[in-house]
Amino acid sequence: SETGANIEACRFRAALGSGMALAQAANRYIEQRAPWRAIKDSREDAATTLWTALCVVNCLKMAFYPFLPFSSEKLHRMLGFAGSVQDQGWSWRPDMMTASQELATPEPLFAKLDEAIIERETERLAR
Repeated sequence: SETGANIEACRFRAALGSGMALAQAANRYIEQRAPWRAIKDSREDAATTLWTALCVVNCLKMAFYPFLPFSSEKLHRMLGFAGSVQDQGWSWRPDMMTASQELATPEPLFAKLDEAIIERETERLAR
C-alpha cells in the first residue's frame, strides 16, 4: 500500500524505496530462518519460510511492475501464474498462491552486464 500511495502521488523514488525495503526485509527473514539448515530438523519450518518468501516475491512483482514491467511479467510466469500481472490489478493477498501451484523453472530476471559495456556507456554519458 505504501508503494501504491507513493506512485499515486508521483513520488517514484519513494515508491522504489518502499519496494526495496520490503525486498531487504525478506532477505533478512530468509537469512534468519535459514531454510537450508532448518530442513534438517523441520521440513515444515523450512516450507513455511519458503512459502513466505514466495508470497513476498509475488508482492514485489506487483510493486515493481510500474518500473520493471517485462521482468515482473517474467517473474509472474515463473511463479506459475497464467495471464498478465495486470490481470491481478493493484492488489495482493497471501492466498493468491496455492499450495498446489506449480512453479516454472527459474531463470535469471536480468542479464549480467559485461564490464566493457559499462565502461563504454559511462564514457558516453560523460561526454
